[in-house]
Amino acid sequence: MIENIRLIDLTKSDLISLIQQTVATEFQRFSNLMKTVPKEEEQTKIITRDEAAKLLNVSHTTLWKWSKDKILVARKINSRVYYLKNDVLDKLNAVA
Repeated sequence: MIENIRLIDLTKSDLISLIQQTVATEFQRFSNLMKTVPKEEEQTKIITRDEAAKLLNVSHTTLWKWSKDKILVARKINSRVYYLKNDVLDKLNAVA
């Protein structure tokens, strides 16, 4: 049962504008939420040094320096260097 009924005098264009503004606001809020919550499989996905450099638009030397300075943690498997995709995306979001 509807407890409150409110009638408002709106023109068709006013209603369209109100709906567009509301949808745009909610879409922006949803978009921001999706940026901050990575997909579960991306949290543990490992990427290569080349992929990390490409995502961050930096050189391998910069990645090495960031690893040395503990800005971005590198993981080694045998002699190969890998990064967690989530760590790389966090770094990217911090810069943006």
